Amino acid sequence: MFDDDVGLEVLDLEVRPYRALMAEGIDTVQKLLRMEDRKLLSLPNLGLKSLSEIKEALCEYKNIKSNTRITIDLEQLKIFIIKKVDESVKNIMANIVSDLHNKLVNG
Repeated sequence: MFDDDVGLEVLDLEVRPYRALMAEGIDTVQKLLRMEDRKLLSLPNLGLKSLSEIKEALCEYKNIKSNTRITIDLEQLKIFIIKKVDESVKNIMANIVSDLHNKLVNG
């Protein structure tokens, strides 16, 4: 049996995923193991690359073979991508509108 009630430090994660998890109060391996991929992907500053790293670190921690396939629910991935694209488009449009407004006002 594994001692999952240990700090995330044992996973030796990169700074970005480590800080993203800690900011959300996910400070132990046990708490991390309870999280669904969809929930992890919804955390600020945590994307697919970080999720993949977390999965690999958990596999290493659990001494699972390094060739273990990391699976991500495709429907969750689709929702995540659509959300990120939608946010990006909104930001781009807001910048365009702001630029146009400034040009109209300032000449």
